[in-house]
Amino acid sequence: MSRFKKSIFSNKRFLSLLSGQGVSYFGDSIASVALPILILTVTGSGFLMGLVGALEVAPLFIVGLPAGVWVDRRNRSRVMLLSDFGRAVLMALIPIASWVHMPVMPVVVFVAIMSGTLAVFFGAA
Repeated sequence: MSRFKKSIFSNKRFLSLLSGQGVSYFGDSIASVALPILILTVTGSGFLMGLVGALEVAPLFIVGLPAGVWVDRRNRSRVMLLSDFGRAVLMALIPIASWVHMPVMPVVVFVAIMSGTLAVFFGAA
């Protein structure tokens, strides 16, 4: 009976999962607010805001089923970790493009498509 008195917060694996997902959700919420504001600031176009939003969701319909089949044959925790890490690296490309004076909108479109694709793999895992 004493094994059930332990708190879940004493489990190191749970704490690492909780902290990692907390950071990931925090970054996703920042990106979901900052990306449309960036697009509106750079282009002034509501249409492009909607287009980039649609490009983030499109991979769900295109690679959703194949991603689920692929993930079933892989280590799910590794897929989740690599997907989140990949999304973080992709989001870092936007300020890097701005710092090196590259056109930002092509980078934003690329990041939206690839980030949506990695989110599909994360969700399938």
